[in-house]
Amino acid sequence: MKKIVAFIFLTSVFFINFLPVKDTDFGWHYRCGNEFLTKGILCTTNRFSYFLSNYQAFNPSFLYDIGLAVVYNLGGFIAVSFFGALLLTLCAYLFLKLTRGGALWIKALFFYISLFLSQVVFNLGLRSQIVSYSFVLMTLLLLEKKQVFGLRTLFIIPFLFAVWVNTHIGFFTGVIIFMFYALGEIPNIIRTKNIKYAIFLLLTVLLSFLATGINPFGFKVYKEILNHAASPMNKMIAEWVEPTLSHMILLIVSYISMISISIIKKKLTLFEFLTLTLFFVLSIQARRNLPFFYTYLSILTINKANLEKANFLEKDVLIPIFVTVTLFFVLLQLPKTIKEGTSWNAYCYNNFSNYPCKTLLKFPDLDGNIFANYEWGGFLIWKKPKSKVFIDGRMPAWKDVNGENSYPIFLKVLQTQKGWNEKLIGLKTDYILISPNTFLDAKLRSNPEAYGWRIIHREEYAVLYKKADRL
Repeated sequence: MKKIVAFIFLTSVFFINFLPVKDTDFGWHYRCGNEFLTKGILCTTNRFSYFLSNYQAFNPSFLYDIGLAVVYNLGGFIAVSFFGALLLTLCAYLFLKLTRGGALWIKALFFYISLFLSQVVFNLGLRSQIVSYSFVLMTLLLLEKKQVFGLRTLFIIPFLFAVWVNTHIGFFTGVIIFMFYALGEIPNIIRTKNIKYAIFLLLTVLLSFLATGINPFGFKVYKEILNHAASPMNKMIAEWVEPTLSHMILLIVSYISMISISIIKKKLTLFEFLTLTLFFVLSIQARRNLPFFYTYLSILTINKANLEKANFLEKDVLIPIFVTVTLFFVLLQLPKTIKEGTSWNAYCYNNFSNYPCKTLLKFPDLDGNIFANYEWGGFLIWKKPKSKVFIDGRMPAWKDVNGENSYPIFLKVLQTQKGWNEKLIGLKTDYILISPNTFLDAKLRSNPEAYGWRIIHREEYAVLYKKADRL
């Protein structure tokens, strides 16, 4: 019975997350992956933007890019949506494995709540951040199962990190979690005087750290992490800003409550306290980290509470509820995702950014250096491979020679602040492709020739200007 109920629950999670592809970084991820498949080229240098063209980033996402390209080439956006839903279903399965005892309906309820509270990350379909989310759960499970399968389980972690580091920059959370685990084991080692275990644990932690250097950039990936940490990402990109007031209150109240209960009843281990604190700090800094805190808080709540007697709903109510939830999301998500995944027009205009698809269709030979909306950068990298963009989703933390981040520089041009046109001309910009009625469009619209530009196309979602002296 429990296996049937669990299967129905996991099926409901699949359809809840069978979402259209909305990630604006899809384009550059896909192009990087597809170029490796067709040309054997990895995206180790900046070949896509003409601003900061010589900038060297150390952000490896090669395995994610290649996997995304393989999936998309096999079945288009529907296949990408399918894989994204499957990945979050795997996360739900890992969640069930990480929660000990208690009723399945309690576990399912907590996971549903975690999903709902984490929609800022999960509602865009498959993203590389979700891959890191799954790796965090895998790491926690391996540490949990060490007591069941023995110390050799820990030897899997270095291999896990070697894959993770080539998938998403969030791998550093796994390194910190494992270090916290080792710290939490020190009192036990001192008490038992188990020197062999201490050496084994230290060796495994060291191997896990060394494994993160197995990527084309080596340990320079940590330079990228420090660069992001030192950049004001919360003032540039929406998902990097701090959570809303309601989330902030929930985060603080739930964290303080869990810590207070732990102090009174001594429920949390040092490892659990440190890990929960890590996720709390990351979450109050950026809303993109909310899934880590809410999920781990749910795991701790279930594991520490006495839920063994909460099985009364399991036989009579659980299956109908899960079947109802599954059917609801099948009817809600399936038609929408299939429609948007099979319609290019729907992908272009049922998106958060309304891509300039009509303009690209009207000007198929458009090439050169294009100053475009930040959200369009990845799309143009994908659809206009002969062109280069000013900025895209890889670049907000990149800095120019003056130490200024690329995104504020982009905004200065878009908002026509002092020196905007000199910046465009100095970088040999050929086209301006932006949303209508922006500051830049308002500046150019009445008399673009006065600034050395001329308008060549205007539509509902985009306006295209061309450098006046370009043939």
